[in-house]
Amino acid sequence: MFAENHILGLPCIFEKKDVLNKRKEIAATLLLYEVNVKECCPACGWKPEGEEKLMRCGMCECYFHKKPHCVGEALHSAGLDTFICKRCEYNVE
Repeated sequence: MFAENHILGLPCIFEKKDVLNKRKEIAATLLLYEVNVKECCPACGWKPEGEEKLMRCGMCECYFHKKPHCVGEALHSAGLDTFICKRCEYNVE
């Protein structure tokens, strides 16, 4: 969205619903390649290294890095091991 508008010289102002729809579209595309990224954090796409702390989604059972940019600032600071990821929270298939 941003790149297309920027290249075309159009204003780069987006409504929240447009951004959320684009995120869902990207997530659905990425899920097509799930077999290649099964061992990767769904939020950032990187594989856990060594003894990195992870959090498990209580619904889909995927593991996420316990970092602010992967699970959010509040969960990063919390002493939890499980949570509900955004994909499950918003029921994105």
